[in-house]
Amino acid sequence: MQERRWLLEGVERPDADALDVYRRNGGYDGAWRAFDEIDPAAVIDEVEAAGLRGHGGAWRPVAARWRAAGALGGVRALLVDVSESESGRFRDRKLAERLPHRLIEGALIAAHALTADDVYLCVRADWRRARSVLGHAMDEARAAGWIDRALGRSGHAVRLHLHPVPGPLPARGTDQLLPHLIECSRPEPRASNGTNDLPTLFGAPVLVHTAATLAFLPAILARGSGAFRELGSADFPGTVAISVSGHIRRPGLFEVEIGSGSFGELIDTLAGGVVDETDLLAVFPGGAPALDGDALKSLQIDPGVWSQPGGGEHEGSFGCGTIVVADDAVTPLDLAARWLDHAAQLGCGQCPVCREGSVWLIQHLQRLREGGVTAIDPSALQERLEILAHGEGEGLAICGHPTVAAHVTQGLLQIAPEHVDSQASAGATPIDDDAPLRTADSIHLRF
Repeated sequence: MQERRWLLEGVERPDADALDVYRRNGGYDGAWRAFDEIDPAAVIDEVEAAGLRGHGGAWRPVAARWRAAGALGGVRALLVDVSESESGRFRDRKLAERLPHRLIEGALIAAHALTADDVYLCVRADWRRARSVLGHAMDEARAAGWIDRALGRSGHAVRLHLHPVPGPLPARGTDQLLPHLIECSRPEPRASNGTNDLPTLFGAPVLVHTAATLAFLPAILARGSGAFRELGSADFPGTVAISVSGHIRRPGLFEVEIGSGSFGELIDTLAGGVVDETDLLAVFPGGAPALDGDALKSLQIDPGVWSQPGGGEHEGSFGCGTIVVADDAVTPLDLAARWLDHAAQLGCGQCPVCREGSVWLIQHLQRLREGGVTAIDPSALQERLEILAHGEGEGLAICGHPTVAAHVTQGLLQIAPEHVDSQASAGATPIDDDAPLRTADSIHLRF
């Protein structure tokens, strides 16, 4: 398997974050075409022809969202999510640290297509390097006339704001979460008003995009939609950057063409395989159930094979392309207890199904880890997980955070159900795990 870089093109160049280096390699050519050569409607047509989808986990068609926003009267501002709430995901942070001008250019193109005058780059407050690099890149772009000034034939001026947000936040916290934070409210997702899917900021409609989604726009506008459309599958064109960490020899960020191979190939070739060449488990924090090693090796890197969003045969969601690999030095039950405890800590506490249900499940998983507890019925445990998994769809939860937590936990428990049963029986010994799984929130890219 070979990497195919669009999103991360040029990440290995020295001083890739500098404006002069970015400009020498075609930087801002896409933005100039958008502002000077074509109008906002033509930009949307180009993105639609490319088939670009959002890379935040839902994989919604970008152009369709832009057209829907226009039909509702347009948006006041564009919000760029650079917070990365999923464990083991470090794609957007690396974009901010290594290719900040690509992110800025993509935001300018999107704001022009949406005729929005303001862009808020929402970055985790504790990511000091990402904030510093992005802030410096914004100063460079402003001095060069790309920000706060009328651009090209269109005369459209876009204002950029760097806005720190707390983190980590609930996974799948809905598009209402970032506007809530900018308004200095608590880090809690808002419920949809049921009339449209546009969140509001100070009463005005806005649109939220993940950083990686926008970072594809400069190359699409500069090279044309046809080059992007040639990659990937018919329904999911292009490439995807996969964050790989855990018990792996070469943890890293690998960008591959969608549908070009399996997760097993990626792990064995690009990531160097599992440490000590042992059996593995795969945890998908993006929303899919965890899989055992055999299922993982044959699974294609393609959102279309999952029930969400592609309607495929595999239950769960492809997510944004994050996998955490665990070898057989740890047990699935121990991983499930640790994972659910971590997910519960990220919950905002608004919804009883998440707030109370997670605590109940954590307590019972901990009792199973200790062993010898006959009062726990494993089937009741699975029933509670089902309630947690379908809370959002049944109106029991505001956002999809409990669904993500439940799906991963369910998959881990289903890898070795006999172990769960044995731990619930009399005489079971406590699980003594001396090889905990560590997930990175950032990683050094090997150039």
